[in-house]
Amino acid sequence: TLSRIGYHKITLPPFILRALIKQILEGINVFHKIGFIHRDIKCDNILLHSPPGSGRVYAKISDFGFSMKDGDITKEHTYRDGTAYYMAPEILRKKNIKITQKVDIYAVGITFYYIIMHEFPQIDDNNDKFPHFSRKTKAIKKPAEIKDDILWDLLSKLLKFKRKKRITAEQALQHPYFTSPEAEAQISPQQKELANSAKDAQSEGDKNITEYDINPSFIVAESAIKEYLEESDKAEQQLKLLDMTLEQISGGLKNINQLSLLDRDVLFVNLIKRFEFGKEIIDFLKETIHIQDQYDASVQLQSLQFLAESQQNHELILSGGFLNELNNFLIDDKKVFTYIGVVTLFVKLFKFGTPETKEQIWKTISKDRVKILADYGNDDDTQKSKSRLIKKNHYENVIVIAGELYRLLIEYENNEQQGPEKNQQEGDKQIKTENKQKDQQKEEEIKEELNEKQMEKVQQQGDEQKEQQQLKQGNDKKYKTQVYQILEQDGK
Repeated sequence: TLSRIGYHKITLPPFILRALIKQILEGINVFHKIGFIHRDIKCDNILLHSPPGSGRVYAKISDFGFSMKDGDITKEHTYRDGTAYYMAPEILRKKNIKITQKVDIYAVGITFYYIIMHEFPQIDDNNDKFPHFSRKTKAIKKPAEIKDDILWDLLSKLLKFKRKKRITAEQALQHPYFTSPEAEAQISPQQKELANSAKDAQSEGDKNITEYDINPSFIVAESAIKEYLEESDKAEQQLKLLDMTLEQISGGLKNINQLSLLDRDVLFVNLIKRFEFGKEIIDFLKETIHIQDQYDASVQLQSLQFLAESQQNHELILSGGFLNELNNFLIDDKKVFTYIGVVTLFVKLFKFGTPETKEQIWKTISKDRVKILADYGNDDDTQKSKSRLIKKNHYENVIVIAGELYRLLIEYENNEQQGPEKNQQEGDKQIKTENKQKDQQKEEEIKEELNEKQMEKVQQQGDEQKEQQQLKQGNDKKYKTQVYQILEQDGK
């Protein structure tokens, strides 16, 4: 996906960057012209596809799970669908505002910003990169790293906070960033060569060639992209080595938001490997989970989820009253952003835990709170305010996981209530099963013995028949010999 460029902090040359941006804007333009809104444009949803033998890369917009026809948008669809960093200001600032195609334009602007800067834009003076817009914020500031004024002019028009001032995809494609003499001059020889090859194929009757294949300004050469992906190969090699020290692991966790996805994979796999240092790592994660930055807190919870898959870490994770702390996170309306991580951690601890761990969780956790989260959508008026918090913060996935946790808790409760009676029933059932298996085994042995005797009888009968046949054949031969002798004596 396009994320790989941002995650690995790859600086693309201007001619590749311009062609990628142009391809994506053209895709958005086509989608908008037929009256649709995507509602979840982001780097992860833009694929880089290179058909074998084509020598070129196509940007493809994917994941249309939130997409809707523009005219079908109602108040029911005005809540915060999509991914937070890419959400337009009007979604984050206002309630019940009708969504328009301009939310896609803002999201595509953030997408371009990210692959250029390798980070999300600074939103306010508090250096808060998570997009909780204040009313005072009027615009995203130009980063000093972006030297191209024409490029920034395009980005700023895509990222206008007032949606009425935000340009359309069609207008963006007419921007000087694409149409100026400078843009034309920066087209690479390789782009021109691929365009000419497509023209030749078209003239020879290839009907698969499109206008985008023969226009060099749309072309991204496969070789050019591959050249800038060597960093990911290095990270993959590190996955095989797994030689990070404890200090490197701790440093990586502290700066997790600066790492690429593959670098995070390297970090987590090294983390799991170093179980001998489990106490230091787990204590560090438990301590830093209290930080206010919701992104970093979520990462610490994710790390604990990995560690919770090994039963030997449960005692360390639950020590020091941490189970009570997790439950407090769950019932705190101000900690909505931790719900998904906390509930998932509870599920892992319960699934992989010993009977003692399960009992400890069952006695401590607020089952009523878990039920409220699991029953979202079927809640009564007294629960709606809490349910709205989940919806408002775009943590709908917590409902599914809370449902799984609640099911595990109820199953455990039912098993405990049935107690010795159920154990006796299970024991009786086991005895019956064992007796049945013994009877079946004995029956098989009898059948096998009978089969052996039957086979012996058949074999014996066969031998007798064979002996009689041989005797008959011998007599026939004897009689034939006597006849021949008589015939010879008679001269016939």
